[in-house]
Amino acid sequence: MNFAFGCAKKSYERGIHPRMLIGPGDIPVLKKRIRSGYGKRIMSAMRRFVGPTISTILQSRDLPTLLKHDRKNAFGMTAHHQVRHIALVGVLDEDADAIEAARRVLSAQGGSLGYGFGSQAFDLMQPHLSAEARHAFVATGAAFIRKQLPESRSHYLRHAGGNIPLVCDMEAPLACLLAIKGEPGAGDLESEQAELLTFFEAALNVVFNPDGYPEEDMGYGTFIAARMAELAEPLRRAGLYDAYRQCPRY
Repeated sequence: MNFAFGCAKKSYERGIHPRMLIGPGDIPVLKKRIRSGYGKRIMSAMRRFVGPTISTILQSRDLPTLLKHDRKNAFGMTAHHQVRHIALVGVLDEDADAIEAARRVLSAQGGSLGYGFGSQAFDLMQPHLSAEARHAFVATGAAFIRKQLPESRSHYLRHAGGNIPLVCDMEAPLACLLAIKGEPGAGDLESEQAELLTFFEAALNVVFNPDGYPEEDMGYGTFIAARMAELAEPLRRAGLYDAYRQCPRY
């Protein structure tokens, strides 16, 4: 697996998926690694983690209600949060049930996009989706980015380390942009990309103290530090921002 700066740039230019955290060539390698050792243990745990969610999704007779993204709907929240893990299990195991469950969650895109998890799932699932499903996700994603950014512009840089602004105003639209960049129907997102990268850099310098530790050392701080890494690495692979060079405290 390659995390060198710009290693996935050609994948973005050519519309190849997956690309955000792994490339197509990494999938056979990962399939071998999950057969033994720590990889096998991690994958076994992940299958147990998502198994009940997959079964519930596939057995549902009222999927829109089941997957409604609402804090009062615990299962809907769970499904949208787990969709990236379901997609990974589906791709690495070539598991038709997991792939179908991920597809159904992505069809209820709103909740997944709001936390960035649907974008990671789309990147993994893109080769397994119909042209119609791809177009629907890309159209919703592009609209989400273009709606979210103006709403965030007036306040984000004053609250760049805050939980909700960071996750909803920067992380979610930037992850979505990486997922749909160059896809037919996404349109020109260069100006949105440039502005979101300024948001990302601001957050990076707020979340991490000069000594490299999170501003809030436990709980919230370590959670946000991990979320920042989930963006820093795809941005580095894409050749868009090198956090190690441009923000050494990271």
